[in-house]
Amino acid sequence: MNRILKQSALIILIAVAGNSCKSKTEPGVTQPAANETRPDSNAAKMPQADSANFTTIQWEDSTFRDLKKIKRGDSAVMKYSFVNTGTKPLLISGVEPSCGCTVPEWPKEPVMPGKKGTIKAVFHTQVQPVATHMKQIFVNANTKPHTGHILSFKAEVTD
Repeated sequence: MNRILKQSALIILIAVAGNSCKSKTEPGVTQPAANETRPDSNAAKMPQADSANFTTIQWEDSTFRDLKKIKRGDSAVMKYSFVNTGTKPLLISGVEPSCGCTVPEWPKEPVMPGKKGTIKAVFHTQVQPVATHMKQIFVNANTKPHTGHILSFKAEVTD
């Protein structure tokens, strides 16, 4: 029974995520749905669940990108650089965009203390309406405090 509930929840989550790329909150502006908050599902999957393995992260620049105008059909690439400022290896257990139109890439191997890493995200505009879009990317890692990290960007999709 528990497996059926999990599968049903996953199907609903996929349906909501697919529709979030098309939802509008006001004319000309789209944003993640109000119920889209930091996903907690990956937190339980983290292999380093105890606080003895937590580390800290510092973003090298802003966690917000203003992509300005992008012609519909084009894609935009963003890079968010960080440094592991703690004393333990940084393990990123997942990077989840608020919308299926954004595809993230992140280091799968541990980022050692003092070392740098980059999270890359590609925003695909092919199915986006002409509007201003606000999107988020949720980063789950063994960091303290364990509140997750939110990367975001804004783009005006034009014809």
